[in-house]
Amino acid sequence: MPRIKMALLGNCQVQTYRALLPAMVDAPLDLVVLDVSEAASRDPTVQRAFLADAATCDIIVAQRTNFDLINDEQLRATLPGRLLTIGNFYFRGLQPDSCYVGDFEHRFDRPSSVHSVVILDAFHRGFDIQQAMARFTQETFAEMGLFDAWQSSLDEMAAREADGAVDVPCLALMRDACRQAPAFLTMNHPSIALLAAYLEQVLEAAEIPYKAVNPAFLADPLAMHDRWPVQDVVAVYFDLPYRTAQVWTINALGRRFLDLEERVAAFYGAYAEADPATLMVHSPRDLRTALLERPAYAYLAEGGRPPKGPNGEPSVPPPGRVAAPARPLAPLVRSVVAEELVPIRQALDEVRAYMHKVHSYLEVADPKIERLSAALTEAEAERARKAAEPGPRGRLFGRAR
Repeated sequence: MPRIKMALLGNCQVQTYRALLPAMVDAPLDLVVLDVSEAASRDPTVQRAFLADAATCDIIVAQRTNFDLINDEQLRATLPGRLLTIGNFYFRGLQPDSCYVGDFEHRFDRPSSVHSVVILDAFHRGFDIQQAMARFTQETFAEMGLFDAWQSSLDEMAAREADGAVDVPCLALMRDACRQAPAFLTMNHPSIALLAAYLEQVLEAAEIPYKAVNPAFLADPLAMHDRWPVQDVVAVYFDLPYRTAQVWTINALGRRFLDLEERVAAFYGAYAEADPATLMVHSPRDLRTALLERPAYAYLAEGGRPPKGPNGEPSVPPPGRVAAPARPLAPLVRSVVAEELVPIRQALDEVRAYMHKVHSYLEVADPKIERLSAALTEAEAERARKAAEPGPRGRLFGRAR
């Protein structure tokens, strides 16, 4: 099999492709990778070096970018017949309260670059930690338009793939995957399982031989960043067939598992040291749109302070101080595992029944086998005895001459 040289261009998702491709491509493989989410990728020298390397590649697999030197139009023109454009995954439906605070150049990333608009709003309104926790309800999410994120994310992906802009669309795969499993670690960090399934489609389109892999056996590069669960409030609302532990991991806090109270406290501590005027939602765009459509929450996208009611009362009254107790995870895990084990138990029962039948047959057959073995031994001895006796003269092979 001839060696394949491939160039990868895109955001942080290319790190997962770099981990998957050597395991999947059924041929010797060389990779040239540029991750445009890294600050160094904005250096024209770095971009020119990537272009020079890409010119030596058999195929360039790239997300759509808008840099002056490296973008899909430029690559298609300078390297005709070698560019395959792929999707840039984005889905906020599983973590609908997630957002970025501050623009790209001045992003507020303490303690994490990914914030919760629910926590941010609670802080601005002066709610204490317990009151902020009590805001994680279906009523709050519906009031803030957060459940709209499921459809708006799909609409965003459809717009990115409209008019054949992407050679290998990913919308349908992503939509189905999110219904079946927690397919995103954060809104733009797909799981390695989702990207492995998508990469099969990419390699098929590129006509590159590949083999399927079990992504659970590979380290997920994006799991090294901060991770969000699928919160129960979301899973219940969308009637998802799975649940996840209600814990977060944040690199700046030592990657330990944080429950909701610890998470709220960590963000409150960071916000308390910041200029309140800078604590506003910059992106994603569909969340900003949802907030601007709701007078009580538009300030989060516009800046300023939370609005007051007509008589000066808070536009959002403080919730109760005691958060509703989280649903215990252990019984849920036991119920899910028990359900998954039903067909396994049934199969084991069938195996036990079959082995019982085999054992019964052997109990009956063993004495017969012993008698047959004894008879064969006796017959062999008799034949050997007769063979030793002298036969009649003048006979050949038992027949007269």
